[in-house]
Amino acid sequence: MTKDKRPQVVVVEDQINWRRLYKLWLKNSCHLTFCSTPFEALDRLHQFRFDIVIMDLGLPTPDEGIRLIRKIASMGDGSKTIVVSAFTERSLHLEVQKLGVYALFNKDERLESELPIIVRKAYEMVVLEQENVFLRQQFRGKEADYQIVGVSDFARQLRQKAQSLSQADTPVLITGPTGVGKNHFAKRIHYLSPRREKPFVAINCANLSPHLVESELFGHVRGAFTGAETSKQGKFELAEGGTVLLDEIGELPLPMQAKLLQVIEEKSFFPLGSDVEKKVDVRILASTNRDLREEIQKGNFREDLYYRLTGFTIHILPLSSRPEDIPVFFNHLLNRICEDESLPLPEVSPEVYQLIQKLPWPGNIREMKNVITRLLLFHPRKITAQDLLENLSSSVSENFMETAVQKRYSLKKVAALYARELYRQLNNKSAVARILEVDIKTLNRYLKMKID
Repeated sequence: MTKDKRPQVVVVEDQINWRRLYKLWLKNSCHLTFCSTPFEALDRLHQFRFDIVIMDLGLPTPDEGIRLIRKIASMGDGSKTIVVSAFTERSLHLEVQKLGVYALFNKDERLESELPIIVRKAYEMVVLEQENVFLRQQFRGKEADYQIVGVSDFARQLRQKAQSLSQADTPVLITGPTGVGKNHFAKRIHYLSPRREKPFVAINCANLSPHLVESELFGHVRGAFTGAETSKQGKFELAEGGTVLLDEIGELPLPMQAKLLQVIEEKSFFPLGSDVEKKVDVRILASTNRDLREEIQKGNFREDLYYRLTGFTIHILPLSSRPEDIPVFFNHLLNRICEDESLPLPEVSPEVYQLIQKLPWPGNIREMKNVITRLLLFHPRKITAQDLLENLSSSVSENFMETAVQKRYSLKKVAALYARELYRQLNNKSAVARILEVDIKTLNRYLKMKID
């Protein structure tokens, strides 16, 4: 299948006759989307990436049109803006041109012949600029794979913090709920840093065997334990000169926490079974979905290690706290999965974008990625709101169990979570109490129970 190379064009025009003319002139050479107001246009531009914006200057006044041009320019998405105006004042045209639009036309008889040519040339420039960006990204290596997505103030702050932290060598603790992208943020720091040419080694502390954790981290020599027939390098030695991410650091056993503290303070360690000290030069990042201060109070985490890891602390908010980023993440993941799997992009109904911003996404980006993967499997041509709702049911159950297991919830907390989800869906305490086979007093206790 050949790739469709027609540009994506959004036309902002409030007069239906002009919209018909644009469709007549451009329908065979462009993918057209029509908007009648600046508000509708900005909403679409936040949801989709367009190559070209064709807009009337009077929406309905030139002031409204100029405000829209400024907002489009501030998005910095690389699109080209072509302005069509019924106003002929020279001073107004100069003001518009100063805003950096690609072209400015009067609404007259020449538009039919000239507009398709200018659209084609604008698209050629867009493609050329995209190719230049791609080449720069290739040159910069994997940094391009770990962009921080989002349009919220929080996303912008996160991008700035990643840039600042990448230039330091101090440990960073990254906190946040499951699935928000803590590992992704750590990789962003690494690939922006002077260490980017060296290894990035992620260690999931929750998956380390209690019997082999020391060997995994620091390596061992031959004969160090039964079955150690050869020597083995540990993760820290493999990361020499680069970055180590200790994912789910709250799961690391206390004895290993003491050894990790030595690595941070003395930049050295002893492989298991060896009395020869090895020096190591690594940047240490750590992540957790636990409250480590609470774990310190419980005796599960060393206070001295906590303070060594928190040279800087970054907390990543869940998607539910930044709903304006949800459509951006959805489109980013949809495009990435289709690209990775060599799939055509499906059509997504507008109702989907309205719905996803209302959903809680308890599993955050990880849950969204799983949902999109299923949607593409069963609905490769078009995704509707109903398709999304049908696929969410399995996502909720997966996320519910994943959260309960990861956070080691008691049976009471699991019951409380289940009660809350039933009440959210049914909005009827009597019905929920009957399903759970408890009285209203017990149900209220479940609904009020504090859950981390």
